Amino acid sequence: MLPVWVCLTLAFGMISEYGNGWDLSAIIFIPLFLLWSAVFLIRAVVDFCRGKWRQGTLCLAAYAITLPVLQGALQLGSLASDDLHLYLDYPVYMAQIRSHAGKPAEQWFYWGTSGMVGSIETDRYLIYDPTDRWAKAVGIKPTPDGGWMTVTHLSGHFYLQVDADD
Repeated sequence: MLPVWVCLTLAFGMISEYGNGWDLSAIIFIPLFLLWSAVFLIRAVVDFCRGKWRQGTLCLAAYAITLPVLQGALQLGSLASDDLHLYLDYPVYMAQIRSHAGKPAEQWFYWGTSGMVGSIETDRYLIYDPTDRWAKAVGIKPTPDGGWMTVTHLSGHFYLQVDADD
């Protein structure tokens, strides 16, 4: 059962980051996770009430071990989603880059905004930089408006810039 939940959590992490599909993935994943958690916890309580201490303890231990694994899978899915986003749409980006006459120049592609009420809002941009000038900007830097900007090298001449505002 754990491998199924790890795969679902990886998928949730990727979907929630790729294309800002947080709403759809949350509607599907969070109720499933809550149901799964309720089944685990109810099973443990029933085992304890019936005097099956060993089974109840094993059920709670399995649940406690599973939560960090799922958290790690969620983070891994979020990180993998940037590369997945680039590779899935790579032909589209290359067609737009090649459509400009002459030598390819730096181009920006808007990847959307994410954030909820009361949280940090982030704008995501894919940058194509044939000169690799953005390689010097890789890392996290504060911005004048009190937020931060992070630049990550993805692949080849592609960089991801995330701007966060408080």
